[in-house]
Amino acid sequence: MKAKSIQAKSIDELKSILQESTKDGFTPTLAFSFSSLKDEWIKLQALMNEYHIALFGASSNGEFVCEQYEVGSIAILLLEMPPDAFKIEIADVGDENIKEVAVKMGVSGKTTFDKPAFIISAAHTSIKAEEIVAGLIEVCGQDVTIIGGNSASESMMGGSVFDTHTRSDKGILTLILDEDKISLEGEAISGWKPVGTVKTVTNCDGNWIKTLDNKPALDFLIRYIGEDIDFSDQDDLYNKIGSIYPIQVMQEDGTSYMLPPLFFNHMEGSFMLAGPVQKGAKIRFSLPPDFEVVDSVIESARIRKKQLNAQADALIIFSCAGRLSCLGPMVNEEIEGLIDVWKVPSLGFFTFGEYGRVKNGQPKFHGTTVSWVAMKERESSTEI
Repeated sequence: MKAKSIQAKSIDELKSILQESTKDGFTPTLAFSFSSLKDEWIKLQALMNEYHIALFGASSNGEFVCEQYEVGSIAILLLEMPPDAFKIEIADVGDENIKEVAVKMGVSGKTTFDKPAFIISAAHTSIKAEEIVAGLIEVCGQDVTIIGGNSASESMMGGSVFDTHTRSDKGILTLILDEDKISLEGEAISGWKPVGTVKTVTNCDGNWIKTLDNKPALDFLIRYIGEDIDFSDQDDLYNKIGSIYPIQVMQEDGTSYMLPPLFFNHMEGSFMLAGPVQKGAKIRFSLPPDFEVVDSVIESARIRKKQLNAQADALIIFSCAGRLSCLGPMVNEEIEGLIDVWKVPSLGFFTFGEYGRVKNGQPKFHGTTVSWVAMKERESSTEI
């Protein structure tokens, strides 16, 4: 499967680069597009339709095709993938049950392919991403491949997703792939180290954690951070706490997944995570990030590639916007390291939540992680 990644500051520049990229006979059938440019999606749809390229698009909080991310650009990964190896679906969720929408997408995948895989992006933080995962697993089983990242923007509420015909500010975009024709190897990893004793969630309401070990949950968190906090600025609270001190939710299989604290209720002594937890769940706090966070992410990808003797045609990286704010310049080293492991055309963006499978775990919705996927056309796949 041939692949090329391109990046431009405008649609006109993108069109010129696309024309140049196809002069050698390269005939892309699928494009991933992540962009922090506003209101260019209509022109982008028209351009992809002109070239008869299926489009998986999401707004971003910064995008990249190499180690240096940009803000205010259009980043695209073009793939010459067999048309019978994929399909794209987009659905506005509105007031619908999120899980029911995901179940329909799962059924569509199972109806189309014997072994479907899903790359997904949701358009708004109010969409219960964990329900998307639950719906797909209900239909396709726990071994199903689910990877992706939610759209982002300057607003904390989310962004938009779009294909060649439709755009949604409150919807789910899904690329369904035939894993019998396209192999996908990936992992969701944070690199944050756990610290302190295991705490038990003793009172919660959806995403709100009210007590840990029968004591106000926020008191534990603030005492661990060890500094005075001004609770009058929620954005500042996220930058000082949420993006730096994610909560590690422990699973029965020994794995953990990350959920950052997003909002705080000082009067009640509670905090709200990016996803729900159940009463009785075991959690741990995290150490602040350092260089070892980046090193562990890159080394994990290197080990996985070696163990599986895996090759790739293209790489996509979904990195949490929280990593951008707390890792600073180190985030470029992380991107560069992942790209260097696979050495193929790449694309990525900074998301408002990620989908993927932690090592030896099942698919989950995460926060403060980087979820990457290396794709390769199988040799038995029909050539275009």
